[in-house]
Amino acid sequence: MSIEPVKMKVDGFGELLFEGEFLKANGSIPFIRAHPKGGFRVAVLLGFRAGKVFPTETKPCRRRVKIIMGSGTFIMNGVETPFSRNSTFNIPPGAVHRLETINEATLLLLSEE
Repeated sequence: MSIEPVKMKVDGFGELLFEGEFLKANGSIPFIRAHPKGGFRVAVLLGFRAGKVFPTETKPCRRRVKIIMGSGTFIMNGVETPFSRNSTFNIPPGAVHRLETINEATLLLLSEE
């Protein structure tokens, strides 16, 4: 079984530390994320303000995400949800996720369906 890459896009301002690589988010940046079954992917958002992260892959899947550091507000499809350390939430297929007021947060992707 081959591993298909997942295309993601970040809109916003700040730095995104993704799997050990710093990405400047000062507009739209596309990036490819490895998509191995059963593997955890960690994204650290540093000084990231008023941005959104959303998948652009053609086959949508449900994601379960856990915030292991930091706090802020998560806006998904227009619904505001405050989060803090150890928050866990589901991201439904096709959702647009807007991240606001995040000073420093670590997102741990727990599972994908």
